[in-house]
Amino acid sequence: DSQMTIEQLVASNPSNATWRRQLAVIHEKVGDVLLTQGDENGALNAYQDSRAVISSLAATNRSNLAWQRHKAVSYIKIGNVLAQQNEYTAALKSYRESLATLEQITERNPSSSGWQVDLSVAHEKIGDTLVSQGENGAGVEAYRNSLAIIERLAASKPDKAGWQRHLLVSLFKLASAGHDSVHNYRRALDMAETMKANGVLASSDAHIPDLLRQRIREAK
Repeated sequence: DSQMTIEQLVASNPSNATWRRQLAVIHEKVGDVLLTQGDENGALNAYQDSRAVISSLAATNRSNLAWQRHKAVSYIKIGNVLAQQNEYTAALKSYRESLATLEQITERNPSSSGWQVDLSVAHEKIGDTLVSQGENGAGVEAYRNSLAIIERLAASKPDKAGWQRHLLVSLFKLASAGHDSVHNYRRALDMAETMKANGVLASSDAHIPDLLRQRIREAK
């Protein structure tokens, strides 16, 4: 199969960066498939194999920001599986590894909106994990860091529905963690209603306005 072939190529020529990157990608895709099949342990092993390859490669050339980002994404995927398994301490460590890498590359290339989104997601994942551990105060701080980034991006491109939804979710999570709940739920509701009026609220999100109205009533 392709994985075995690439592994053989890498073994025959370990200095070939293209083959090593491809091997990391294949491990990651195997992990994605296994995860959709419900094999969390198999997916975790595949993601860890991917991380090992891309981390080794990234260490050889720290100026290659694409490799650094790939490493950061691998840590996010590992953290996601660990969080699903309620291994919150290990998940938090993985998310923080991702955050550290993303902070470095966004500092070197602040104009990349895609990497800024990745950075916002890393903060959000850390917030999710902390809240799951009952550490709402620290979780709120992480959510606020995430919100600051996506709020700036969403304001720069109001027509980008994905960023608007990301901002809506950030406000919802911040409110759910107990930070200025009524205000943030109302902001999220205003966004959801605007998105609905503009025809960009996905059908799968059609329940969100009613959910937010309920949360506002409960938070008062």
